Amino acid sequence: MEISLKINIHKNQQFSLIIKKRPKIAGLLTNLTNILKAGCNGVVVKDQDKHLQITSFEGAATLSILQTFIEVAYIKISGYNDTKEPDSKKDF
Repeated sequence: MEISLKINIHKNQQFSLIIKKRPKIAGLLTNLTNILKAGCNGVVVKDQDKHLQITSFEGAATLSILQTFIEVAYIKISGYNDTKEPDSKKDF
């Protein structure tokens, strides 16, 4: 799956991640938006007609936004599940 991204980094530590909306990634963008709103301070999410723009005015948040996007995308696209069955249940 291909996801169109545009990244803007400015000298004043403003960072913007612009993601082109497509029906195939609608759920991914919803999950990403919810996670960023809940877990990142100083992040502005603008849900526009053709794209989703995520902006931070703190340099430290830049890597967190990128990491969150990659993790959410990987889990959504691959179906990856990090939960393992406890060893005690395997014996039965």
